[in-house]
Amino acid sequence: MLNCSRWAALLLLIIFLASFFVWGLVKVCNPDSYTEIQSETLPWEGEEVLPQLAVSRIGNVTVKIEHCTIHDGNVDSRICLDVKTEVCKLGNDQSQPKECLPPSLSVAGTFGEKVYRYVTLKVFAPKGSRGGPHMALSLWWEQRESPTYTGVLTQLYTWSEQSPMRSELFF
Repeated sequence: MLNCSRWAALLLLIIFLASFFVWGLVKVCNPDSYTEIQSETLPWEGEEVLPQLAVSRIGNVTVKIEHCTIHDGNVDSRICLDVKTEVCKLGNDQSQPKECLPPSLSVAGTFGEKVYRYVTLKVFAPKGSRGGPHMALSLWWEQRESPTYTGVLTQLYTWSEQSPMRSELFF
């Protein structure tokens, strides 16, 4: 009797594992039926102040920072004001001098709305200069990682005359 119940348990286990295997195989072969993908664009209203931002330059580069506003999607109404930076300390790495943007910079809306406000950083290197590690810009910013910790992140940008670079950052 004991021997018979062992065989029955083994048979049930094999049937269970086989059905589990077949079920998994069906899901792998038909991913559209078993995968849920959602995409949602949330409306953004109002105006937000940017996190603390700083730039550090490597080499003979010039940085031009502008705070621009466009009204009602009319590009001709664009008004850009030059942004002045101040020497500051941001993060633990003090080996590179940093220039902080004013804490009052804000962004608002998206293009086409009543008010669209954004910040641009344009970096210029002398004509004929070598890019790579000899010419670079580091962008530093504070980012709240959790309710109790705010870290400082950095991103290094390099370029050359042969391969210019353009990048958009969204906070």
